[in-house]
Amino acid sequence: SAHGAVAGALGGLGSSIIGWMTVAFVMDGEVNLATLGKDYPMLAGNLLALCASAIICVVVSCIQPQDFDWEVLRSESEKLLLEADPNARLPDDDSDDSQAGMDRVRGWTFRTAIGLTVLLIIIWPLLTLPEDPFSKSYFGWWVAVAFIWAHVAAFIAVIFPIWEVRHDLAVIMGVKYGFGNPFGSSSPDTSSGKGSLAGDSFASPTLDRSPSSKAFV
Repeated sequence: SAHGAVAGALGGLGSSIIGWMTVAFVMDGEVNLATLGKDYPMLAGNLLALCASAIICVVVSCIQPQDFDWEVLRSESEKLLLEADPNARLPDDDSDDSQAGMDRVRGWTFRTAIGLTVLLIIIWPLLTLPEDPFSKSYFGWWVAVAFIWAHVAAFIAVIFPIWEVRHDLAVIMGVKYGFGNPFGSSSPDTSSGKGSLAGDSFASPTLDRSPSSKAFV
């Protein structure tokens, strides 16, 4: 609920600051820049920020639920749709753009998010326990895994989205600078106004400008 979200954000912030300073004071007898910068006070503050906010949000939402009817959002949104727009409604097939396709993606997203949460918050910190302090070989393994993780994450978050839309980007740049469609008929047809990229911001002068057609880039 709205009250739960606000309470969780504010409560998590307050809990993390209090826990951070409390652990620093308990361990060193004083709170200053040096003691606040140590590992255990910072760990306590981070854990409280992650866990307390979620707990507070769930508890407050259960106490003051909103019980929102999502059909209201659907019905109100449909009033704003343009019936002539082919993308105004979801297709009835089993494609990725259909309701069934989106439900599959939603399930995959939930499973991945839960798995990553368990991996990063529980399993990964637990892997620090077998050797305390780290041996040289164990630390090398730890750094190697973190290095590989960072590069894979960077590829998935930065490079892969660009690769997925490479054809559309090529069409946009080709039309903008007068090179035409570099992929021929295998990608959106810029000369006939049929394709997946709508709008005439980068339209070529040779595109069909008749009122019954759309300019595509």
